[in-house]
Amino acid sequence: MTGSDVKAVKTFLLLLVSLTAVMLVFFYTARKEVTEIAQVTVPPSSQKARAIIWERLRDLKDDAKVEVRVGGARVIAEVMQSDAKRQQGLSGREGLADGAGMLFIFDREEAYSFWNKDMKFPIDVVWLARGEVVGVSPLPAYDGQAPAVITAPAPVDVVLEVPAGFANTHEIMVGNSIVIYEAQ
Repeated sequence: MTGSDVKAVKTFLLLLVSLTAVMLVFFYTARKEVTEIAQVTVPPSSQKARAIIWERLRDLKDDAKVEVRVGGARVIAEVMQSDAKRQQGLSGREGLADGAGMLFIFDREEAYSFWNKDMKFPIDVVWLARGEVVGVSPLPAYDGQAPAVITAPAPVDVVLEVPAGFANTHEIMVGNSIVIYEAQ
């Protein structure tokens, strides 16, 4: 090989390595399926930071899909933002698939109550305040009598409903933090 051939091979190899590096970076970043909306674990003294974080979450519309990660579990949840959607909830539905849920977002923290009117299946209710699990309650299927009512153990601003037993199976417990992503 001549000197110019060696130089051409070196140039080609450098170009090939550079192109490979660019492709790897592209595939790594393009592979991400979700965009983080809110990591809501913040110290209570950071109310201003929390409000900024939650602003984007509260802009989500009814029936938007989000990915919720809590206690090591991943849940694809429908957003219930309006009063009408929150009141309807899971009433009349046939069930929830494993890994599916419903996320209720409230404007302020209160000790909200949930009932099982016209619910055909049992669920776990995960109570969340300031980005942390403050309680988990089972809610049975509606038995045709008076609806069962459960109340949050403390003021909450987000509630996650998941299939019955999901919280126990995935070790969702008081103190777990929550991260919410926008599903793509």
